[in-house]
Amino acid sequence: MLRRLDRDIPFILLTDNYDAARTTAVLKAGGQGAVPYTERALLMLVVDRELTDLNERRRRLLESHLCKAEQRCQRLLESSKDAIAYVIEGMRVYVNAAEHPILNDKKTINHVHRALDDDRFRLIFQPVINLCGENEEHYEVYVRMLNDKSEEVSPYDFLPPPGLTDTVVRVDRWIFLQAIKKLAAHRVKGQNTRLFLNVTAETLRQLHCKVSISQFGCALNPSHALNHIDTDYVRIDGSFTEELRNDHDARTHLKEIVQSLQSAGKLSIVPLVDSAGILATLWQAGVNYIQGDYLQPPTPEMTYDFSDN
Repeated sequence: MLRRLDRDIPFILLTDNYDAARTTAVLKAGGQGAVPYTERALLMLVVDRELTDLNERRRRLLESHLCKAEQRCQRLLESSKDAIAYVIEGMRVYVNAAEHPILNDKKTINHVHRALDDDRFRLIFQPVINLCGENEEHYEVYVRMLNDKSEEVSPYDFLPPPGLTDTVVRVDRWIFLQAIKKLAAHRVKGQNTRLFLNVTAETLRQLHCKVSISQFGCALNPSHALNHIDTDYVRIDGSFTEELRNDHDARTHLKEIVQSLQSAGKLSIVPLVDSAGILATLWQAGVNYIQGDYLQPPTPEMTYDFSDN
């Protein structure tokens, strides 16, 4: 009957006593076994085994369906003659061919180059705190562009999409050179400070430094990325921090991610910390580093007092 319904439902026959012939018949019919109802320990083992296998089959099926859905969406985006941009929190994470000419506006690119020539770029720094008690000083470096009215503009609003590398690489070089100057001046004061720079893969390939990846944990199998990228630090996506306030399952999930990163020899960073309660939760989860406005928002200078930790 179950075969006719085409449903993935494990079937175990409970019997009065063990019968090899009956067990064989059940297995041939598609069942998972025949167990005497008096053998409770054996029954529980068989049930646990089948539930584990069932969950794994359903997980693989879900991943397969999602992968096919993503492929269909990708084909639709690439074949569309209309300009399409996939935007998350103000950041373009995908653009199709029709959208590129809009973003590749010479006026926009010239505006960025003119801002570089006119020294209208600024760096700001946010401390990254070690939760393990080690005496380290880290800052993440952000870049801002000033428009013609001296108003700050986020890079999400002025950087072109991946592929337009000439402009992006020039901005990367400015960030790198200015950050080195700032760091050198800061180290003269006796601090052994390190910086996290947000640069493109093109620039990263030219540098011999430690590597950090961002927005980790949102994919179906986030650890898969670690098989292809040799990274030292892993910045967990900020959405986890937001979910920690009210979702107990999110705490469990985060702890599992942190433990898997520790097993892989990676140092974890969690951003967007905005309260003492979140900080305590992250410490209990074994997170290595944290950052957020609760500790200090980004500032033009590296002024955080790490000794207060």
